[in-house]
Amino acid sequence: MNAPIHLHVIEPEKQAPQRLNLFPGRHLGEREFDLLQDYADARLAPLLGQLHPGVVQGLTVQVEPCTKDFLIRVRPGLALGADGLPVALHYALETAWSDLTSSVMKGQGGAPLPDGYFFLTLNRGVEKVDGDSRQAACARTEADPLRDRRLETVAMLGLQFIATGKVLADLPAQRAANRLSVRFLSHSPFNRKTGAVPLGLVRAEKGLPLWFDTVAGRFEAQPHAPYRAFLAHTRKAMADYARLSASDPRRKNAKLPLADKLGLDYLPAAAPLPSDLLIDPAGEKPALAFDPQGLEIDLIPVPSDTVAAVLEQELARGAIRIADGVGDHLRLLLAVDDPDYRPDLMNLPQTDKALEAELTQRSAAAIDAYGAWKKQWLALCQGLDADALKQAPPLLVAPEKESALLGGMKPKATMRALIALRQAALKTGEDLPHPYMERKALLAEAAETVSAITSNVDGLLKLRADKMAEIEKLKAELEDNFSLLDAVNDHLTLQRQHLDSISVSFSTLAGGVPGDGSGMNLMRWSKSMQFKPITPTPGK
Repeated sequence: MNAPIHLHVIEPEKQAPQRLNLFPGRHLGEREFDLLQDYADARLAPLLGQLHPGVVQGLTVQVEPCTKDFLIRVRPGLALGADGLPVALHYALETAWSDLTSSVMKGQGGAPLPDGYFFLTLNRGVEKVDGDSRQAACARTEADPLRDRRLETVAMLGLQFIATGKVLADLPAQRAANRLSVRFLSHSPFNRKTGAVPLGLVRAEKGLPLWFDTVAGRFEAQPHAPYRAFLAHTRKAMADYARLSASDPRRKNAKLPLADKLGLDYLPAAAPLPSDLLIDPAGEKPALAFDPQGLEIDLIPVPSDTVAAVLEQELARGAIRIADGVGDHLRLLLAVDDPDYRPDLMNLPQTDKALEAELTQRSAAAIDAYGAWKKQWLALCQGLDADALKQAPPLLVAPEKESALLGGMKPKATMRALIALRQAALKTGEDLPHPYMERKALLAEAAETVSAITSNVDGLLKLRADKMAEIEKLKAELEDNFSLLDAVNDHLTLQRQHLDSISVSFSTLAGGVPGDGSGMNLMRWSKSMQFKPITPTPGK
């Protein structure tokens, strides 16, 4: 028989929770499982603490009316509460409004649901899976006598009270959601005690919902989440305005204040506006399709690729009140495609773009043609002197002035002439109008410059002349060498003849026959021979 294992009472240390040292045969009770869960939560807490509270992904809400009730459907997703704990929904959750309010009233001790505005929230809680069972756990009368009661971490819907009051109650749904969105720019919508994550905005009266807004009350897990929710609701309101204006031209053309046009009291510090709120923005006199009502408005063009960065940078600056004519300053940024943007795009009067494009195209074509011709000319004639150029064909003669390609006229000289003519037509004391004044300032800053096309490589004709001169020089050297070779040949012939004469003489001296080689042998020996004079004998 196995002896039982006795354990002492677990006492948490100062750095609790600690990871349990599990081994086979150890008894695991409720306390041990709690310690394991606490240890896992403590390890995840530093990671989750770096994230922003709100919806991470999914958790979209749909509200559908059903028989005498409303059905709330939440899709699976993940969120992070303000308490730093995650709230996960792995399966779609469907709850009737009546069941939701009954659960909320039960949590409030049976108090009725007040009239006002609520957040539809998703809470993290712990529930008994078999909590409705009246039988005791591990009872022998059950079908499974070893069954324990289970505690599960679940996601539950709830209602978080926001505000009430007659002013908000009398407002339409869109304006009320707009004002509440502005309110949460300075007050956090997250509850740190419960860790509830808002999913939508609800207006309830006498225990029944009047409307749901699943955009205004949804806060993403991102920096400045209330500002982004405010922007999302504003975009939705503008989309509704664009749809209604398309179906009702009278609403579009009505000269109403901007707040009445959009149905909003506040706008984010940076937000896109419908394009039909401007009339002829590219014309000489752009106009507004609404009554400014004390608003200071200016219009400037910006490159289209900078709009997203401006929205991101300026979004968290606050809100702009457009109702009641408080005199806020609005700056409308007109997005222009990058190739068409320039800083003076809105300056008036505008120049003739078609004529400028045609002149630019023809000037560029003429300059390119002249540059191609000049490069070909340099490739042929570079390095030739003046006498050689005079003997060249007429097509190879370079023009005396490069401005001849424009018929003697330069762009800046022509502009100066036009400015002088316009200035002569002015009365005394009048200033040059746009764009003459700007062009005059630009002409005074920089003088006329023409980039000359040069080359340091000799042309083909110069190379041909150099090669011809080199060939003539080589010919003269060859003639001199041939003359020297002829002289050496003559000298060798004379030497050979002299050698033959000497060899004949030596052959005769040796008593041989000329040409038998004996004379040559005698010549070879002559280098080692010693001639000694014979002393004459007296008497002989």
